[in-house]
Amino acid sequence: MNLQEIRILALENCGREIPPGIASTRVDRLVNRAVEHVTNIVEGTAKLYNMAPSPIAVSVVSGTEKYLLGASGVIRKILYVDRVPAVGRPQEVRIIPFQHKNQYSGTTSFQDTYRQCGNMGAGTFVYIVRERDGEWYLGFPPETASAMTLNVYYSPPITPLATGINVPTEVPEHHHELIAVRTTIMLLDQHSKSPARWDRHYAELRAMLEGDLESWNRTGSRVRQLHVSRR
Repeated sequence: MNLQEIRILALENCGREIPPGIASTRVDRLVNRAVEHVTNIVEGTAKLYNMAPSPIAVSVVSGTEKYLLGASGVIRKILYVDRVPAVGRPQEVRIIPFQHKNQYSGTTSFQDTYRQCGNMGAGTFVYIVRERDGEWYLGFPPETASAMTLNVYYSPPITPLATGINVPTEVPEHHHELIAVRTTIMLLDQHSKSPARWDRHYAELRAMLEGDLESWNRTGSRVRQLHVSRR
């Protein structure tokens, strides 16, 4: 469904419970809020669902710890990182929490603590930070091993629905009714009307969405960060 269709469905759902002639711009603001809400549900189940079409390539040089990934507003979340070798297939890069980065420094500690990683080396581990100014950075534990190229896969910001023909592509097409029902609930709430009936319908549609995406997600990663305790 596009914005106009979602708007019409939400108003039809409300029926006579809200005053007639409500401004379409007001409804559209609620639709966009509903899109953001449902997108979070989608990505909470299928974490790689809204990946940008091309990754960010990062050229790493020995001795430099931190690299700017993109200007503010380009990245919404980081999904996956891999290392592009000179020959052969890419290798997965492990994203570690920033607060644990010093535990991963030095090739010896990598081999001692993370034997399951074999000889993949210090460049296998990176951390991701988003600083207060909105910029995203990729960083390495101290003692970066060597030069390399990394591909950083990410989700871009949610595209606002600005005109009637715009479609919320962040949410699977066959689950767009959930956006309309979420909009219905917010409209009724704003007019002090009980949305109890629609709350139940919303819960049913949400369960269907999550069940559908859980099946899709079994081929993807469910974990963004790895931390292995030092034992």
